[in-house]
Amino acid sequence: MNGDIWWKYQTGGEIKSSTVVDPVTSLVILGSHDQCLHAVKKKVWCTMIGHSSIFASPCVSSQPHLIVCATLGGIVVALHGTWKFKAEDLVFSSPTVVDNVILIESNDCHFLFEAEQSNELKTDTIKNGTKQKNGKVKKFVTFASTDGYLYIVDFCSGEIVLKHFLSGQIFSSPVVYDNCLVVGCRNDFVYCLSIE
Repeated sequence: MNGDIWWKYQTGGEIKSSTVVDPVTSLVILGSHDQCLHAVKKKVWCTMIGHSSIFASPCVSSQPHLIVCATLGGIVVALHGTWKFKAEDLVFSSPTVVDNVILIESNDCHFLFEAEQSNELKTDTIKNGTKQKNGKVKKFVTFASTDGYLYIVDFCSGEIVLKHFLSGQIFSSPVVYDNCLVVGCRNDFVYCLSIE
């Protein structure tokens, strides 16, 4: 490791998403404002998802093997799967997978997709007081919204545990480290909130 560039790759637009590595194929997957999802070692494939830029980082699950991508136009697709979904609003946040459930937030709501081996698509939305999934283990997920709210949701029940307002739009994905939730905000601050 000496800092030399081993290879580089040019897309047809800006890259604002983070890259992910597919553990099955070892390909580097990234979205671009050229409206395409790219898989690279050098260049392996490039596919147009919709007629809208890809701002969110793609997500890869290994069981089942899916590459999940969302566009600013609200299109959510699972490559290697058989489904495509159209949200009613923009999707800025990156999809994530927890226990074979794909979590995606659009500007209008939060979606849950069951990622089963059959690749059947089951959708639901998180709303106050609704039951989404039965389970015994307490797990929480966090979402940020462009309306400035940060949410912590009980993964098993779907209930909103905490809704906290930050004084600006939130386009970044929150990160949990130790007992801290870290998120950037459009008011030019990075917040580190203690969670217990």
